[in-house]
Amino acid sequence: MEHDRSEAMNPETVAVHFARIKSLCSNHNIANGCYIFNLDESGFFIRGMALGGREKCVVEEEVRPNTRYLKFQGFIDHVSVMPVVSATVQVYTPVFILPGKKAKYRKRPDGRYETPQDFLPSPCYMYMREIAGMDSDIFYSWAQHFVLETAHLRRGGQSLLLVVDGHGSHIQYSTLQLLKDNNIFVAGLPAHTSHALQPLDVGVFGPMKEYFRQLLSTRTIATAQGCRFDVFTVCELLSKAYNKALRRCNIMGGFKKSGLWVQELRGPDFSRIRPNEFTSSSVTTRMGERFVSLRSTSQNSEMAISNVAEQRVRTSKELYVLYLRQSEKLCSDGTVEENGTIRVTNKKWC
Repeated sequence: MEHDRSEAMNPETVAVHFARIKSLCSNHNIANGCYIFNLDESGFFIRGMALGGREKCVVEEEVRPNTRYLKFQGFIDHVSVMPVVSATVQVYTPVFILPGKKAKYRKRPDGRYETPQDFLPSPCYMYMREIAGMDSDIFYSWAQHFVLETAHLRRGGQSLLLVVDGHGSHIQYSTLQLLKDNNIFVAGLPAHTSHALQPLDVGVFGPMKEYFRQLLSTRTIATAQGCRFDVFTVCELLSKAYNKALRRCNIMGGFKKSGLWVQELRGPDFSRIRPNEFTSSSVTTRMGERFVSLRSTSQNSEMAISNVAEQRVRTSKELYVLYLRQSEKLCSDGTVEENGTIRVTNKKWC
């Protein structure tokens, strides 16, 4: 994965991507951040995040007893969340995907019935799936809701831009056609670049998972007779983590760092990179037929990392020149067939 990311994040790929974004914005009069959206799914593996996935944990002595047993319902092992945000830091209705065929419910002592959706943020779209992940049917259903939710923005023929990654559920022909028919244009990220070019990946999902992990640990330690993680508990904690992570500062930071901030649309600013920001997992250099990680354990490696950083600073100027040159020329580099498959062609230039 690190090798793929290092290969994908090159100036030409980034320049072509933002040339495509700028072309869409120019051709369809998308000049305000309220018309630019990003969505992405992220999975939460409950067992792995609850105190490192251990069945039993040890806590401080003053909290008695000093062991807690973690009990999981068999079906609540993985959930998925898909936030939807705009470049003006507006949060739209998210999607939560829970495992199972049917929604669970429970009856309270006062006679009230509760469902997992009662513990999720309101409003939200909740779906049940045996493997709690996004698929084409769920994404199409969400697209129908999104068309209605953004109707007020598209009055007078205004177009919207939706930036997504290349997950298979995002590129189904029927979904793309539905969005296009409603003046919502989809721009896909280059492969293996979402860690740097996707606003939600850059600014939101990290804090959200950290908050969720802290809430799981706190709930486990504070429970006197052990903690039972069922779908209601998970939805309650996940809702708190979602609300805390979807803050203005996190969303704005994600759009700015990924280059989608509406005021500039220039892409990542490589000139801000410093040599000490490079690690053995993020910097590679080709030597013969192998890629060798640069480590900071020796003087030679430190010099090599500094050279790479200086080269990136020079490359940032070349990136912007390439971006300007290609922004008005790029037309298309692929087509979507009626059967839902993508036919990749050579880059066509006007």
